[in-house]
Amino acid sequence: CLAVLFRIYEHPLQLREFLRHPMYYSVGHHHVKSGNHAALQFLLSHGFNADAVDAQNNRTPLVLAACRARMPAMLEMLLSSGGNPTRRDKRGLNAIDLAAAQNDCVAMQMMLEAIPEDTAKSIVTELAPNLPLSDDNQAMLGILKKYL
Repeated sequence: CLAVLFRIYEHPLQLREFLRHPMYYSVGHHHVKSGNHAALQFLLSHGFNADAVDAQNNRTPLVLAACRARMPAMLEMLLSSGGNPTRRDKRGLNAIDLAAAQNDCVAMQMMLEAIPEDTAKSIVTELAPNLPLSDDNQAMLGILKKYL
């Protein structure tokens, strides 16, 4: 699929414009869903918007990666390419909310560190009453200690 795009678009700037068109945002979303790191990295390096939303649910690739749980490499790729972990989907949830729902402390920590500290504190304060807490969940307790 990607090789065909490069054959069709001889000039990288044309391909970059193609990948930024809203109709093609689902291409990046598909690679997140399938866990295809190499294809997503390729798209990001050629202009795909890491904060693009799909038309159906208003979800970004970062939200999808957070839904999938345990995808730190993909999350890091999207965060470093401008993905916004505080952007909300149609249900009003953001990527941090979904990582918390998956009890994915690594993803939560990565995304909280990518945003301003006052915003991170506000999000954790909002999430705290619903977080799965137990003595054996030291990572979640560490997040609470850091941001509350």
